[in-house]
Amino acid sequence: MVTRRPSAGSRATGNEFFLSAGGEPYPLQIVGLKGSRTTLSEFGATFGEIATPPADQVFDMAKVPGRR
Repeated sequence: MVTRRPSAGSRATGNEFFLSAGGEPYPLQIVGLKGSRTTLSEFGATFGEIATPPADQVFDMAKVPGRR
């Protein structure tokens, strides 16, 4: 079961947050003002060790032209 809940931030931005209504209230999806969607899943899943990528595979978003 899924429920749609407004939050303090959603009123200002127009985003919608969908949470599971049964058991733990996991966030399932965030819908942006212009229809963009972020879906979250696989809560509790296990995965291998996370390692820092090599320096040549990393970039600084602050240095991307046109970004504030």
